[in-house]
Amino acid sequence: MKMLIVVRHGDYSEAGDWGLTPLGTAQISILGRNLLQMMPENPRLAIYSSDALRAVQSAQVLAVVFGHQLKAILVDKLFYPSGGDSPDCAGTLSVVMANSEETDVVVLVTHCEFLREFPRYFGVKVLGVSLDSKEIGKGQAWVIDLQAKTLTRALPW
Repeated sequence: MKMLIVVRHGDYSEAGDWGLTPLGTAQISILGRNLLQMMPENPRLAIYSSDALRAVQSAQVLAVVFGHQLKAILVDKLFYPSGGDSPDCAGTLSVVMANSEETDVVVLVTHCEFLREFPRYFGVKVLGVSLDSKEIGKGQAWVIDLQAKTLTRALPW
């Protein structure tokens, strides 16, 4: 794995099914195009998603934008802490690293709790550096370049 991208789902409706709004779909589509420009050329790619509808729909939009580069989408409850629980960073790390040798880029579509904690945890455990991740808005992402050991914020504009 050369790059880990941790995406916060797009804007969603708080009524009904909690799915993406048209704004959320646009945010993720634009973010996906911006992320493609940051990725290595012709990467082997895997997308992992929380099982919340807004995250699954965001992962599906990214899959369309990434096109033929998509390896798989794995939906997992592990990536969505509920009831104020802390993210399971150790469990998430084991899932992300399980296929790391078969992929160049791993995309994790998740929620604000993970965007605050997981990049920092990943930096310490995998890279041996402290990555200063903060909460970011819906439809935004943290991009971790494993070779440069850097954290970059990606925006949908």
